[in-house]
Amino acid sequence: MATHFLLVGSSAGGIGVFNNADYFLEKWISKSTVFRAAPVSGFYFPGTLYLYPEFILDIEIPFNNIASTYITSWFGSALDESCARNTPRLQQHKCWDASHLYQFVDTRLFMIENRYDSNILEAILLCPLEHLHNNNTESFLKWFGDTMIEGLSSTIQSDRGMSKGDGLFSPSC
Repeated sequence: MATHFLLVGSSAGGIGVFNNADYFLEKWISKSTVFRAAPVSGFYFPGTLYLYPEFILDIEIPFNNIASTYITSWFGSALDESCARNTPRLQQHKCWDASHLYQFVDTRLFMIENRYDSNILEAILLCPLEHLHNNNTESFLKWFGDTMIEGLSSTIQSDRGMSKGDGLFSPSC
């Protein structure tokens, strides 16, 4: 029997770690086993986000609810049970969004998240970093990096994060 267990997932797997760590601990892991979880590049989303095309036009339509509603309904995503239980039914899609979900995860976490997550920036928020370098992309990149740091800090350094002993590694590359 294992004495220690580390649940790790990267990108979509990191999202899965956030949503399933407590389930693993409660249903599959012996009470005597030391259990930790490490979501890698799975902090979707660090706070309120806007699509790049709207950002450059000063249109502020938060993207989080649109994305989490679509993903949870299209893919039938499994959501953290305590989050779903404590979130109104029509807003349970927010339990997919790490900035909302974090407050419900009881498992100790060591988060690894790039301040400038290229998948979120380019594939999700549609910022053409690889193809276009101008004041708009630079401004968006700075805004996103600041949003990521604020989101990571408000989780790990919150009373909840501190009491659990959660940790963070966040390179800026």
